[in-house]
Amino acid sequence: MQADPSLTRPEVEQYLEEYALKDDFTGPEYNDTWGHGKLRVAELVSYLDVPLTGSRAILPGSLTLNAYPNPFNASVSLQVQLKNRQTVRLAIFDLLGREVAVIYEGILGPGAERFTWQAEGMSSGIYWATLESDLDQTAKKVVVLK
Repeated sequence: MQADPSLTRPEVEQYLEEYALKDDFTGPEYNDTWGHGKLRVAELVSYLDVPLTGSRAILPGSLTLNAYPNPFNASVSLQVQLKNRQTVRLAIFDLLGREVAVIYEGILGPGAERFTWQAEGMSSGIYWATLESDLDQTAKKVVVLK
């Protein structure tokens, strides 16, 4: 609300609920422990076009993510660029914040790495490729056109 004062409290609550990750650990329904699920703040912030600041961005710019071709039909190439050795997680989420694919999870050294997301069986639409580490996070909008 501070970044966009035009948002109302119900709108913020709706966005938080839509971008919460529900999995086997949190459960599929609202509960007293996890509420609506794990918050996927990077995806929500990217969707709302709000600059991400705060404690998670310890080394801003320590990683970058590019996608091409974009839009794409069958597959998209995801290029990851790291400034130093990091444990990273590259995943794909739909607009409701549901994880639809994990592309890579592990340690990468400095430099560029290329991964491919085969979007077979996925509907046309907008998805988020997310790259997270302990030092930074970024998200890239990718569009599937079939």
